[in-house]
Amino acid sequence: MARCIRFVKEHDLEFSVRSGGHDYVGKSICDGGLVIDLSGNSIEIDPAENTAIVGSVVRWGAFDEVAQKHGQATTGATVSTVGIAGYTLGGGTGFLARKHGLALDNLLSARVVTTFGESLLASEHHLQDLFWAIRGGSGNFGVVTSFEFKLHEVAPEITAGQIVFPFEQAGDVLRFYRDFMRDAPEEITCYAFFLNATPVDAFPESYHGKTVLSLVTAYIGGSKTRQKRTRTPPERWRAGFKHYSADTLHRSPHHV
Repeated sequence: MARCIRFVKEHDLEFSVRSGGHDYVGKSICDGGLVIDLSGNSIEIDPAENTAIVGSVVRWGAFDEVAQKHGQATTGATVSTVGIAGYTLGGGTGFLARKHGLALDNLLSARVVTTFGESLLASEHHLQDLFWAIRGGSGNFGVVTSFEFKLHEVAPEITAGQIVFPFEQAGDVLRFYRDFMRDAPEEITCYAFFLNATPVDAFPESYHGKTVLSLVTAYIGGSKTRQKRTRTPPERWRAGFKHYSADTLHRSPHHV
């Protein structure tokens, strides 16, 4: 990476950096310039210290699968194919965010190749200004090639799912959602989306092709506080006890 940065500066080339590649508009690809396709898909878990060092091309599905072998996780994307790099540097919300903060809140250090071609390790204790800069202080300070995260204990099985409502019920549902989430335990996360229901199993057939309100929710608390008996869910409710590292993460075909 450092050699590539020095090369594009020396030859005054346009360049882009591709890490996870989960980008709908193709910003990781440039025309007529150099595309730096990162390597470094390593995942190192230290369960004793509750930390992980992760290469920048790793996607959240792969990271969660490895971390969950130790019963641990950090705030990550709800889509398995999202890369950790762009997600983290953009803030990073997810099912653990209300309890453990954004992905950036769990970033302990980062290896950065600067625009001068230097490879530096930035953290709260070393190169603090650079560490601040890559966590929201604008951009173009360099390329992050690895991340060190704080990990948290997360049970392999959590309660998660999606509830879909007709557009006509959105007003009542969103008012309830607002009032409920105001005082909800931090272990509960719920996102509200308006979307067009595509003809896939995630949506009841009666909703296909229509605009709907979708609530995507997860509860990461321990099994002792779960409801021990569950009723048969209505057609619009797709939920249950799921494995955090696999079932709760949506799959996406987009890799640009």
